Amino acid sequence: MSLEEIISQIDAEIAALTNARTLLSGLSSAKRGLGRPKTAKVPPAAKPKTRVLSPEARKRIADAQKKRWAAQKKAAKKSAVKKTSAETTETKPTLPKAASKKAAKKAASAQAEATQKAKQTHAN
Repeated sequence: MSLEEIISQIDAEIAALTNARTLLSGLSSAKRGLGRPKTAKVPPAAKPKTRVLSPEARKRIADAQKKRWAAQKKAAKKSAVKKTSAETTETKPTLPKAASKKAAKKAASAQAEATQKAKQTHAN
């Protein structure tokens, strides 16, 4: 056998294998039929890395929050003390004598607003 005969024989085998491959790939695509075609699997998105606080940082944050709560509690006690002292000094509002019910209601609401304003000024 000469070199040219060997090369032509290899080319013939390559052609036969290529033909067989196209036939097989055509069968596998026809075999799929219905449904969604399979795609390459993509790995799921990684969760973002959670941030970790050191124990010292946690303690600083906790101390700051406790300080804020203490300030709120102190302010609430002060306002409660002011309210009780203001309530004891105030007298009950008296309604003025009016000729009609409408005038009496109007006077009562005006007096109620005045007492609310007085309470607010005492609270501040």
